[in-house]
Amino acid sequence: MARAELALLALVAVSALSAVNIANPQDISRLGLTQALGRDGAVRIDRYASGSFDKAVYGGHTYSDKAPGMSVLALLPYEAERAAGRPLPAHASAWHREGDLRLWVIRLLTGGLAFIAAVLLVAGEANRLAPGTGAAVGATFGWRPSLSRSRRRRSGT
Repeated sequence: MARAELALLALVAVSALSAVNIANPQDISRLGLTQALGRDGAVRIDRYASGSFDKAVYGGHTYSDKAPGMSVLALLPYEAERAAGRPLPAHASAWHREGDLRLWVIRLLTGGLAFIAAVLLVAGEANRLAPGTGAAVGATFGWRPSLSRSRRRRSGT
């Protein structure tokens, strides 16, 4: 890729990954499972998702109602934060609701890196099919999610 194409794709990465979003019920459910796996070696999120409505209750125990893939991917950054002495608090009520940097790091190292890899793959394939189009196609592919997140943040949804 040419230098200009890399610069444009870097702008997509910065715009998509720099936002420190507020914690939401999906985070509580997904990271509750990450915490339960890491701290307890179990899938019950009873002590991590109290007060959240985004969960499943079965047999008197609370479970995440999300597919476990992102929760498992988040184990490595979560455990790294724990080893550094700065883990997310066990209860989501103690997270910084207006944007917790520990949560942002976990998001960045799970979905964020996968997003950038997808943008680079799409851009590379576009360049292979039509030389010189990689940056534009990659930016188009990557820009849309970052714009929609920005709109949601401003509208409060």
